[in-house]
Amino acid sequence: MRTQRQLLDGVSYHVSARVNRGEQYLCMPYARDLFLDTLEECRLRFGFVLDACALRDDLVELIISPLHGADLPAIMRWLLGTFGSRFNRRFAVKGHVWADRYRSTPLTTLSDYLTLRARISKAPLYARIAASEWQWASGTLHRTQIRKPSHCQTPRV
Repeated sequence: MRTQRQLLDGVSYHVSARVNRGEQYLCMPYARDLFLDTLEECRLRFGFVLDACALRDDLVELIISPLHGADLPAIMRWLLGTFGSRFNRRFAVKGHVWADRYRSTPLTTLSDYLTLRARISKAPLYARIAASEWQWASGTLHRTQIRKPSHCQTPRV
């Protein structure tokens, strides 16, 4: 039986999704651009704030702040399903693009948020790519407005 997602109002979520069978579909610039276009369309449709984004060859990592926590499943269902359909249509393939359910973790403290935000912004370093050449992480994405979330509380000392 699946564990029920923790859906909270007013918090950001770290969300990740892996590509099926470890395939490296997202290494293709067209696939990355298609994902970013789909992500932007999803953002406009559902009205969430995109705080951070990194696309690796077989993994997508996001920090998003939905208007309501209960919106997260609908957002991710639309985003991953729409991208999967568009990807399959574009490359004339069939089957699942995503390996499993997406993972989501509510970021309830400023410390959690800052740690994940820093890790996601360093995605090019983990991939051993010069930051100036990396176009698919929030440090260089011009489409994304990065902001410090107002809901995160200062961690207790």
